[in-house]
Amino acid sequence: MDHLKIFYDQEPVREAVRTYLLDLLDVSALKDVYKGEDVSGYKEARATIDRMFARLEELYGQKDKPLSGNKAR
Repeated sequence: MDHLKIFYDQEPVREAVRTYLLDLLDVSALKDVYKGEDVSGYKEARATIDRMFARLEELYGQKDKPLSGNKAR
């Protein structure tokens, strides 16, 4: 089985990883703000993390089965 599918199917783990990544990014950005360093790249990094998890949803999220015709006919 695909490892990414296994990861996606474990929602609590998936959300914990996403939260962990975003929290680390926030802490790092805040440290750079206090040091007076450039933090413009953090917005793009956050958007990239969001896109990665959205892509997992596209690839492994439940797909609705197409409605088949009326079988009673």
